[in-house]
Amino acid sequence: MRLRRSDLEIEVLYNRIARGELDLQPDYQRGEVWDSSRRQRLVDTILRDWYVPAIHVVQDALGSESVLDGQQRLRTIQAFIDNEFKLNGTIDPTREDLVEFDGKLFKDLPENWKKLFLRFQITVVTLTDYDPAEPAELFFRLNQQYALTPPEKRNALFGDARDQIKKLVSDLTPNLLKKELIGFSNGRLAYDDVLARVCIALQEGTLRRQLSNSHIEEFYRNGKFADDVISRAFAAGNALARLLDGEKVLRFNKATLFTWLVFLDSLHRAGMQASPSFVKDFETLRAGTAQSNPRISTPLRSVLAAIAKAYSDRASYRVLDVSSVLLRDFALHITHSALYDASDKHREFLETLTRLQDPNETESEMLAEIERRDWGSEL
Repeated sequence: MRLRRSDLEIEVLYNRIARGELDLQPDYQRGEVWDSSRRQRLVDTILRDWYVPAIHVVQDALGSESVLDGQQRLRTIQAFIDNEFKLNGTIDPTREDLVEFDGKLFKDLPENWKKLFLRFQITVVTLTDYDPAEPAELFFRLNQQYALTPPEKRNALFGDARDQIKKLVSDLTPNLLKKELIGFSNGRLAYDDVLARVCIALQEGTLRRQLSNSHIEEFYRNGKFADDVISRAFAAGNALARLLDGEKVLRFNKATLFTWLVFLDSLHRAGMQASPSFVKDFETLRAGTAQSNPRISTPLRSVLAAIAKAYSDRASYRVLDVSSVLLRDFALHITHSALYDASDKHREFLETLTRLQDPNETESEMLAEIERRDWGSEL
């Protein structure tokens, strides 16, 4: 198989499609159409004079040509020139000269912008002299899916926030962020994701805002973490490392690592430190093996076991829901207070839980108490 490369202006490609010289849907192509946001991003990319991936075209022995890879890009270009959808001029990072074209069709653009669009060059790779199976095999290889995770996508957004999180991960790696200690690796930038969420929660001072991927991405584009936020996250990480003391006794996932870091930060701000045995004690409650712990009385043990169960349930499903984040945080606070805090500030609520006829009602009682206290509204 031979491959010939050429750079063709969009106007040339458009005219070849219009004349039927270029087949956009051979047998191995997909039939679906991009959604409007993907279409608008491609147009925005072209108007910024950025890079568009190459189009691959198969030319048979008679000179007929069909698109092997790039169908959706060419369909989008064709549809925009034919005024089938409007331009989005507010795509980040915004540019003043594009904002004024927001909501406009191709026909509404000034002539110089139309020319810029039509004269944009795209690399076309033409395949000739191929065995019958080769084009389809190349199409398969070009389209092997490797979907990026949200943190992997954010990692491409150069800026202060991204660099701050990368440095924070690096700084916490020696003592804490190791698979053998916390139970999962930084594959797909998992550590970056957790710490970004921790820092945004600390920066915004609340656990009551949904930390969606789009919200974090927006911060990565336009924000910068305060120095004290980075310091607090680093201190919480080191506090957790000291509690673990090099021995993995608690199974973390991304959601529970987030919860422990936020919990330890809140203790520090209150002028407190977690008891050195808290990780082990809490884990025995979760595992149902707290019977041998003299620190936990029999009546209290069943209540705390029910709290730990609610925590575990919300650590394995609906983990990013605001209610789950609040419940896990509340669970750590009331358990630590019950075991080690002489002031016993959660005594009244714990007594309420002891009077429950059914331990399965513990979660709903916790959620109701969280709302009564407006828990998590200030960090």
